[in-house]
Amino acid sequence: MSDTSRRSPAARAGRVGLGVVLLLGALDAWFFQRWNVDPDGVSYVDLALAFAAHGPSALVSGYWSPLFPALLGVAYKIVPPTIETMYRTAHAVSFGLFVVTTFFFANLLRQLTARVAAFREAGARAQVAAVAIAWCAYALLVLKGVGVRLVTPDSGVCLVTFWVTGELLALRDAPWPASRWVRLGLVLGFGYWWKAILFPTGLVAFAAAAAVALRRHDARRGPLAGAFAYAAVALVLIVPVSRVAGRLTFGETGRINYLWYVDNVPYVWNRCRDPRISDAFTERFGRVRADSVVFLDPLTCALPEMAAEVTQPLWFDVSLWYRQAHAAPTFELQ
Repeated sequence: MSDTSRRSPAARAGRVGLGVVLLLGALDAWFFQRWNVDPDGVSYVDLALAFAAHGPSALVSGYWSPLFPALLGVAYKIVPPTIETMYRTAHAVSFGLFVVTTFFFANLLRQLTARVAAFREAGARAQVAAVAIAWCAYALLVLKGVGVRLVTPDSGVCLVTFWVTGELLALRDAPWPASRWVRLGLVLGFGYWWKAILFPTGLVAFAAAAAVALRRHDARRGPLAGAFAYAAVALVLIVPVSRVAGRLTFGETGRINYLWYVDNVPYVWNRCRDPRISDAFTERFGRVRADSVVFLDPLTCALPEMAAEVTQPLWFDVSLWYRQAHAAPTFELQ
């Protein structure tokens, strides 16, 4: 960026927006530093503790993706967790992730303002207004929507989305060397390791990039190398996840949420019951596991031991309870 561009009203508005959002995020992080996390956050912490204690094999799950709890586990190696510190450390990691994501958004916003002709031709006030609206949308959707109050990898999903969008914008300018295609494939592959939704969306992004390159008659070596890198990284995770799930899958989150929210299959927390009791409703979906109740207060099932650190076994790997269940879609449910 030239000195003139750096001193422009839009650039100054961008820096103000960046500072305000980071300040609001820091205030939220400070306020929620000792806040109880949601059930998802508890399971991510459980996985992180298991990883810190037992190594990478503890991260293989049919429901949760491994990279975020691995990052938490590394933090726990640096700051040994106690009952007082482990959630503070997890919140600190989440806030650090939010900070990095915010800088990636700022970079994407600079790319967009430099490339969109209508923005460059607008007056100074219109440019400042557009940048302000963009930062307000970021604050609403990422700072408050995703939030720093929960222990979640969702900011990382935003980070990958912003980076890939910037890469696709850059692809319009000139053909890429093979090394840049490989980098795209690696980022998309490890994005899937970060959260399973980034596998199908990563395929769409890579297909869009390849379509641009092929339509422009760029060399095919680059997209092929990037596709190989993407497939190689993804397969390293798909294989163990499929073994845990008992079927070929990149993750069971989508299938299980479909069972819950479309097919109305009983939620996992309703599976802590005497398996001898008739459960005719679930028979149409195949076998949905239920486990014998040992104690009623607190409700405790006779669950298989997966890790000594598990706080809530029913939520530690949800896929275990729905391994033999199958969707039974009907027109009415759809």
